[in-house]
Formats: sequence, structure tokens, C-alpha cells
Amino acid sequence: KYLPEFESYLTSRGGENNLSAILLIKAEISELRNDYPTALENYNKYVEMNPLDDPPYRQISHCLLEIGDNKKARKNIELALKQYPYGPKNNFEAAKVYMQLKDQDKALEHLNRALEVWKDADSTYKPYQQALEAKKQLEDI
Repeated sequence: KYLPEFESYLTSRGGENNLSAILLIKAEISELRNDYPTALENYNKYVEMNPLDDPPYRQISHCLLEIGDNKKARKNIELALKQYPYGPKNNFEAAKVYMQLKDQDKALEHLNRALEVWKDADSTYKPYQQALEAKKQLEDI
């Protein structure tokens, strides 16, 4: 509701630097609302404006996976893994991509990597619980 006013305010205060932050905020809000095409549009604009920053490849991959573009999702999660190969969120997202692509060995490889990093996580940490559930599903197949 207030995002256009907030965007106008930030742009007037800091120009392009704030516009980048606004794009990420818009993308994340769109993702939370399950509006994946709009999220992708904003993530891609962010990447265009900030070619030297760490691109949000994992988030882009997630959106692509949600709209059913599994091949592009794989391409983006592979880019994310090149930057952060042991990042647990990257590996968990990679597992989800490979599960959709029916590559259970690769999915399990990435799930195990994520779970190794999260092995000491609080038992209530939601991504850890989701990864455990995904591993159980894979092992039951």
C-alpha cells in the first residue's frame, strides 16, 4: 500500500543507490505474495543496475522454479553455487530444483550439504526442518 510513496521518498534522498534497494524490496515482497513474474522482473532489473554486485541467483532460481521454468532455475542455482558452494540455502534450493528435474542423486547431494551446515541449527529453524522433510521424501522414493 505504501510502497510507491516509500519508493518516491528513497529515490529523492539517494537516487540510484536507493533505487537498487527498492528493486530488491519490491522483488522480495512480490515473492512473499507469490507474484513470481513481478519478483523476477525486479530481480532482473536489480541485476542490470548492479552488474558487479552479488546477483540474487538463488532468489531468481526460486521464482523460476515456482513458475515451472526448471531449466532456467537450474542455470541460476548453478550460478549461485559457483559464488557460495557451501551456502546451505543455495544447496537447499538446488535440491528443490533437482527434485523437480527428477535427479534424485543430485538432489540428495545438495540436501546433505545443506543439512551438514545446519547440523547444529536450532531444531525449530524452519529451513532445516524443511530440508529434513525433503530428505525423508527422497529416501522414501
